[in-house]
Amino acid sequence: MLRYAIQYDQVNRILRTLTGVLGVRIVVYDADDRKLDAFEVKRDSAYCRQLRRDPDFDRRCIACDQQHLRRARERRASQVYECHIGLTEGIVPLFDEEGAYLGALQFGQIRLQNRSPGPPLRPALRRLYEQLPLHDRSRLGEIAPLLEYLGQYVHQNHLIRLQGVPWVDRIKDHIEAHLDHPLTIAELSDAVGVSPSQISHRFREEVGLSVRQYVIDRRMAVARTLLGKGQPVRDVAAAVGYCDEFHFSRAFKARVGVPPSRYHGGD
Repeated sequence: MLRYAIQYDQVNRILRTLTGVLGVRIVVYDADDRKLDAFEVKRDSAYCRQLRRDPDFDRRCIACDQQHLRRARERRASQVYECHIGLTEGIVPLFDEEGAYLGALQFGQIRLQNRSPGPPLRPALRRLYEQLPLHDRSRLGEIAPLLEYLGQYVHQNHLIRLQGVPWVDRIKDHIEAHLDHPLTIAELSDAVGVSPSQISHRFREEVGLSVRQYVIDRRMAVARTLLGKGQPVRDVAAAVGYCDEFHFSRAFKARVGVPPSRYHGGD
């Protein structure tokens, strides 16, 4: 189960300010794509609440949200889309410095200028529809980047962060300090005082990667940094625990897509 450390007051203050300025509803989802009600500073619009009284309609709304949450997470990029009833919404995924998924910000229930609601609505429902926030496409294109900046501010200032199991954090520290030589589960077990079987099972649950995958990720991240600074491939290979330059070059190319000799600091 994911554990969060959240600065609720600060995050809610930011969201209330943005909601007031933009006039749109903003929702926060956790890393399991569950809505965090503590951050819901503006309720569903009266229009959507009325429609969602129908259980089948409500299920379609949830399915639409989940589909685009998954897409934003997988693509690691904001998604602006039209929901199943034609309203415009967007998802901004949040990641921490290590690339771990923290959750997402969703904005939406917006109607676009010069767009009709589809089939004719009953007068009462039509009035609710006309109360929805109205934006043109150019204005809409500014909201996602603004929330992306907010997401960067949130994780850089640790306003929302994942709390790890203490021994998992100690393993990460040990790995970081010993990337230049082979690492084994047995060595990590001795270093943190946790059984090898517990490390094998719980590390993946907490981090989302096996120990081996995590070590490779960290080695390649450090290698990219060193190569970007112009260090020779042979020295970089040794610095990240590869016994020979050929083995390192093959592993680097498989992960990054280009051989280290041609890497100059790009992605």
